[in-house]
Amino acid sequence: GIKIKLIMDDEPATHTLLEYKIIKEKFSTGYWVYNNKVAILSFPEKNPLAVVIENEDFAQSMRITFELAWKGAEVKS
Repeated sequence: GIKIKLIMDDEPATHTLLEYKIIKEKFSTGYWVYNNKVAILSFPEKNPLAVVIENEDFAQSMRITFELAWKGAEVKS
C-alpha cells in the first residue's frame, strides 16, 4: 500500500495507488526519493545509468524540490 506521486511527460500505464501530474517537457532522466535514499536514473539508448545516494539531508532536499515542482505542474489525475 505505498502511495506514489509522479510528475511525468505521458499518461502512466496504471493508476493504482498513484497520484500524478503531466507536464509538457520531456524527461530523459528521473529520480525516486524513498526513506533516506535518492535513486537518480537515466535511460538513454546506450549506457543507461542509475545512482543511489544514501543521505538524509540530500533526500530531504530532493523531497522539497519535488514538492515545489508538484505545486507548479498541472493536475491530470
